[in-house]
Amino acid sequence: MSSPNPAELLAHAFDSPRHEPFDLPGTAGGALLVHGFMGTPRDMRPLAAALNGQGWETRGLLLPGFGREVSSLPDRRMEDWAAAIRAALTDLQQRHARTLLAGHSLGGGLALQMAAELQPDGLILLAPFWTVDIWLWRTLPVLCHFVRDIRVFSLQKLDFTDPETRRGLAAFLPGADLDDPAIQKAVLQFSLPTRLFNQVRRVGQTGHQRAPEVRSKTLVLQGSQDTLVTPLLTRKLIMALPTPPRYVEVAGEHLINEDDCPGWPMVQREVLDLAASLLKQGSLPAAG
Repeated sequence: MSSPNPAELLAHAFDSPRHEPFDLPGTAGGALLVHGFMGTPRDMRPLAAALNGQGWETRGLLLPGFGREVSSLPDRRMEDWAAAIRAALTDLQQRHARTLLAGHSLGGGLALQMAAELQPDGLILLAPFWTVDIWLWRTLPVLCHFVRDIRVFSLQKLDFTDPETRRGLAAFLPGADLDDPAIQKAVLQFSLPTRLFNQVRRVGQTGHQRAPEVRSKTLVLQGSQDTLVTPLLTRKLIMALPTPPRYVEVAGEHLINEDDCPGWPMVQREVLDLAASLLKQGSLPAAG
């Protein structure tokens, strides 16, 4: 039997309604939640539920090219993702006196540049992506002209017996038999165009460059065991912000926005504390 095509595996990976965009009604304020690379609104639902319980309208955005649109991902650019956030946040700002923007990983890098542009009252960055500390990352602008495809870095040495790995893959490929050697081979062979990774690099670079312009009250949450967006890199990023944010490291790896993460209770508490403080003080003054 031939190995399944990685693209075919992805075709039905996001059929569950939990991967679809959502908008939970509320009147206290408007909160826009942005998922990370290869993520979907599903990843932001625990935070959305917590904020919605405090009275916020919580909108889970699906970035162009992700979820059921994954077949179009290789052709997406940073501008596509930024435009989607701009439109959603502008709409919330027109309808609410107070707004909050939260982003995880790649969504955090995008949230930084959109916060600099639109200045929401509050900004929450969860394991915010801005760079990868390897030499290859810095060569991507040139490399994409010579190398067509590059394998997803995090899939190179997967241990299919590791419970954490299986949990993540089960969310990414629901229904797939992770013990099937053919499935395992297809996952390991999954690749994306080098030009797409250059767009991801641009997100991080632009977010870091625009960080000094952010005037939003900011909370940064970081997993202490995160090896993808490391605590060291996040601490370097927040030095670019004009005002020191509240920075909290929690127990967990990269997916600290999921409610089965060890540090989730602290993540939820910190997010709700920031949101409550915005409701008490009202809108912050616009940047001068």
